[in-house]
Amino acid sequence: MDLVRPILTIFAAVAVLCGCMPRSGEATAIFTDSQSKNRWDGNKRVIARYARKEDVPKFLSVKGRLYLLVQETHPGLVDTVVNIPEWDSKELIALSKARPEFRATLDTVRWQKLPD
Repeated sequence: MDLVRPILTIFAAVAVLCGCMPRSGEATAIFTDSQSKNRWDGNKRVIARYARKEDVPKFLSVKGRLYLLVQETHPGLVDTVVNIPEWDSKELIALSKARPEFRATLDTVRWQKLPD
């Protein structure tokens, strides 16, 4: 019982030195080109890191191409997936109303979730 505290202290010190402790507020986001054949197409994706998880957008526009958020993770001892948007037709319609410049692109998203 007396060894538990020193062992936990050593573990915490090693974790801090290795950079393994959770960094509060950070997030990594994966975006996929809206015109790719599937949402996990590795050749048509953008991976971005954000200092604040609140700053992760639902989409990016890069060089005139629309990229939709497909996964958001928060770092820690193990990266935790916290968001995998479905991008069903209702979400695509709402985005096209909010951003009319993307309407033609959003109408042709091939990997949207179909209604049940």
